[in-house]
Amino acid sequence: MTVATIKNGQEDWTNALNADLSQIGDFTDWSTAGIVAMNGFSIKNVCWRRCTKKDGDRTFTILEIAGWINNMPALDPNQHLQIMKLAAEVYKPIGNYFAQASSIGGSAASGLEFDPQTGIITATNGYNFKIENFGSFISLLIIS
Repeated sequence: MTVATIKNGQEDWTNALNADLSQIGDFTDWSTAGIVAMNGFSIKNVCWRRCTKKDGDRTFTILEIAGWINNMPALDPNQHLQIMKLAAEVYKPIGNYFAQASSIGGSAASGLEFDPQTGIITATNGYNFKIENFGSFISLLIIS
């Protein structure tokens, strides 16, 4: 399935892609191992899975992280805060990645960032007002 096919006629093409990631390759089972919360967050039921896809002489690694975070401390507008760290065995197949997509509760303004050097995932408050003490579903897809 090509990206052009996925995008064609789709208002939200990322949901179309996520609905059928089996087209990409065989993922590992979901795991909660190797994820540590940071800065007072609770990351109950946050888990990850990974797959490797060979396309000709290129190999792609896809890492997907999803789950529920809560007890989020106050975040000022445009503030970044580290929320979790992945163990090396989770993220080491990811080098310099070329794509990432993320969501915090479907917010158009806020997002997640992944640091491939440290395995740390950071949340960003993209709103122009303070947000505090909330829980949200998160989703992060990284392709390298």
